[in-house]
Amino acid sequence: MKRLFLLAVLLLTFGGLSAQSIEELEARAAKGDVEAQVALADYYFDGENADFAKAAEWYMKAAEQNNPKAQFGLGYCYFLGAGLKPNMDEALVWFRRAAEQGNALANSYLGFLYMRGIGVQCDYDVAVRYLMPAAEAGDAEAQYSLALCYFNGLGVERSDEEAMRWVTLAAEGGHAEAKKIAE
Repeated sequence: MKRLFLLAVLLLTFGGLSAQSIEELEARAAKGDVEAQVALADYYFDGENADFAKAAEWYMKAAEQNNPKAQFGLGYCYFLGAGLKPNMDEALVWFRRAAEQGNALANSYLGFLYMRGIGVQCDYDVAVRYLMPAAEAGDAEAQYSLALCYFNGLGVERSDEEAMRWVTLAAEGGHAEAKKIAE
């Protein structure tokens, strides 16, 4: 079972799935296989033949089984209005569920939303609480946002040293703006 899932991930990553592979994943997903549900959701969200409604449907099924990647994906669908009617309240619910399970992307998005006051009251203390675990997990966007917090004293005590530490890590992670600052 694990080998089939790894094969599916490799196929998704390196060139798409055949019609037969999609049928096999759909059969497994229909039986409740959460890994297959997430793989299908990712395929329909990012694949050549993107179908956001199908992606949202599969993310929903896996999210309801408490899968943090699917919870983030479902939140992202609500956030963008991809396959679902845009709904910031629902997006926040699913982002928070994923963040509670340590999903770095969910923590990063929540931190950004709280920093900018998008869909929530701007709150730098809360933003930092979400950004920190994402930054520590290596999320370059969260590292850069955290650097901005330290540089400006937003939600943390102002510290040029900490700001540069996070900028450097973000630059090493490929963040374009951080690279410009770190040079």
